[in-house]
Amino acid sequence: MLHALQENIQDWISNIDENIIFKILQAKSSILQEFGFYLLNSDFDRFGLQLTTSEIIQLANHNLVAVREIGRQLFSQNLNNYRNNTQEMLSAIKILESKWQDTREYAFKIFTTEFGKSEYTSSMLISICDSTDEEVRKLGLHLLTQHMQGADIEEYVLKFSEHPSSDMQMFVTNYLETHVANNMKHLRALVPYFNSVLSSVNRNGGAKKRVLSFLDKEAQKSEEAAMIITEIIKRQSATMVTRDKTTAIQIMLKIKKSYPHLELPILVQDVIEERRKSLIIT
Repeated sequence: MLHALQENIQDWISNIDENIIFKILQAKSSILQEFGFYLLNSDFDRFGLQLTTSEIIQLANHNLVAVREIGRQLFSQNLNNYRNNTQEMLSAIKILESKWQDTREYAFKIFTTEFGKSEYTSSMLISICDSTDEEVRKLGLHLLTQHMQGADIEEYVLKFSEHPSSDMQMFVTNYLETHVANNMKHLRALVPYFNSVLSSVNRNGGAKKRVLSFLDKEAQKSEEAAMIITEIIKRQSATMVTRDKTTAIQIMLKIKKSYPHLELPILVQDVIEERRKSLIIT
C-alpha cells in the first residue's frame, strides 16, 4: 500500500499538511516513520515554509538520521529569521539540548560561529546559561564572556544568583566585589544565594571561599551590612565543615569587635591563666 502511495505521490501530496507529517513521523512503526520522511522530503520547500522553529527542532531531534538531517537543513535555512526575531531566537536555543550527538555538535557550531553580539542579548545569554544541561551552560558561559555588555552584568549577577548549579554560582563570585560590594540592596537580594552556596555539602569549595571572604570584608563596612551578614553566618555555622566554621567564627569575632552591641551566637571569655581568649558557641 505504501509503495502504491509513493508511486502516485504528486497526485495527493498537496493535500498533506505538516500536522499529518508529524503524526506519521511520531508513529511507533519504523516503516511509517520512513514513509513520513519520504513525504517530508518529497515536498521539502512547502513543508519548510510551514514549520515553526519548535517543529524544526523536533525534526532535528528525531530518531531517524535522515529526518534529523532535514531538521538541521531547515534550521540553517532559517538563521536569518532567528537573527531578526528575538522570540524565534529564544526558541532556537532548544536545539542545543538535543539528545543526539550529531545534532548537538551541529547546534554548538552554529551558536559559536553564526551569531554575534547583536543576537546575543542579555535574555539570550541568560536563557542558554539557565539550561539544566551542563554542557549547554558551559557554552553559555563561554558566550557570556565573549558577548556580554558591561551594562548588563548587574542583571546577570542577580539572575544567576538564583541558579542552583555550582558553575553558575561560581560565576557570580566573579562580580561580588564590583557589583554587590557597597550596595545594600544587592546584598539583601543575594542573601538566598549566599545561603545556598554556604549550605552546599561536599562541593562548591571555591565559591564558598570567595563568598566567605566577601562577607568578611563587607561586614566591616557598615552596621547594616554586619547585621545582614550575621544572620547568614548564624544560619549556616551549625552545618559548616570545620574549615568553613573556623572562618565563620573569625568573621563573627570581627563583627563583635566592630559592633559590640550586636547580638551574635558567641561569647568571648577571658582565660587569665592561659592569657588567651576562648570561644563558646551559644
